[in-house]
Amino acid sequence: MLNLGTSKRHHRPKRNGREESTISAVLEIKQEIRVEKLEFGAANNSGGERMRIDRFAKFLLVLIGVSLGAIALRPYVAPPAVEAQSGEVHPFYVEPGTYMLREPDGRQQVLGKVMIDMRNGNVWGFPTLTREPYPATGAQTTPQTAHPFLLGKFALTEMEK
Repeated sequence: MLNLGTSKRHHRPKRNGREESTISAVLEIKQEIRVEKLEFGAANNSGGERMRIDRFAKFLLVLIGVSLGAIALRPYVAPPAVEAQSGEVHPFYVEPGTYMLREPDGRQQVLGKVMIDMRNGNVWGFPTLTREPYPATGAQTTPQTAHPFLLGKFALTEMEK
């Protein structure tokens, strides 16, 4: 049968005096911690100091964000100049056409190309042996290599005086 008028209560086991004193000590410590937290928060919050720190932190975050945005947008706003041949490895001027080249000591006289090294002003002659702009002979079936010889020098450093 159902008894609606009474309710069952859960019974706690009885504690001895030692357990009671431990529990009351823990509750007192919890209460002290709550009080200290409240006092610490009230002391630190005096004069709006926490508000100033919060505003300063937000200002720094905005400053960092704007700086990073400027760094990221710089290539789009002012792109760097594009150099198709940056850092010339061998800055030579190649004279168009072929010329009769003569060594300064007169040992050799051949047809060839003239090239000027723009770094130091040396004028080099590359024998081609024909009027062709590259080294070739009709009898050879393999590519030929022209070995340069010094024709003279331009004193490029004197131009800066």
